[in-house]
Amino acid sequence: MYRVKVSPLYLKARETLINLIRQAPSGSNRLPSEEELIHTMGVSRSTVREALLALSHEGIISKRQGLGNFFHRSALEYPMRVDLVYDFVELLQRAGYTVEVRQSQFSYKTAPEGIGEGEFLDVTWIYLADGKPAIWADMFIPCVRIKKVPDPDSIERSLPEFLHKYCGEKTVQSVAKMDAVLPSPTIAETFNIPLTRPVIRWDEVYFNLTDEKIAFCKVFFNPNIVSLSMIRKDLH
Repeated sequence: MYRVKVSPLYLKARETLINLIRQAPSGSNRLPSEEELIHTMGVSRSTVREALLALSHEGIISKRQGLGNFFHRSALEYPMRVDLVYDFVELLQRAGYTVEVRQSQFSYKTAPEGIGEGEFLDVTWIYLADGKPAIWADMFIPCVRIKKVPDPDSIERSLPEFLHKYCGEKTVQSVAKMDAVLPSPTIAETFNIPLTRPVIRWDEVYFNLTDEKIAFCKVFFNPNIVSLSMIRKDLH
């Protein structure tokens, strides 16, 4: 997952294009020409092209040489896209929720099987969507990587931010595996779901520039709130 940093002008142009797509009449999904968009939006050609390129990366438009740009309104129907969003706060915000993060007390323990050896810092973050628990995330950071004592009163919005602040580490990528599992009694109670209701579990490993595993995360999603999706573009 990634997040593109944009300027205010670029962001405004992108949002204007999305509004045009939402309001476009049915029957044709071809966007106006670049010249028309420049005139309508009152921005430069480079800004229009930058916005079009971003929407193409997001699967919202497709460009065909000699034919122009075609929009896919269906792509706007899936706000919780894991191929676009890097942190869970933004994932929930894109779906229209007001988000709050609650943090457990720090503890030091041996990590669960399959994560690694040695002592780990364990902390749980619960992401609330409109006040209801939506995402449960257990973080495990090897103690040997911690350079600064974590502040229990400071809550970071993502594990990469935590690693940068307290470990001096910058993540370059992560690998996530997903599976459907039955919730533990604690998670079932937190999500207010029966023990027989499967949940999506997301096991994620974070890597640094030298390809070392620097942190681990086990995430559970409330099936009544979170509906994960992604768009796979046909590149052929």
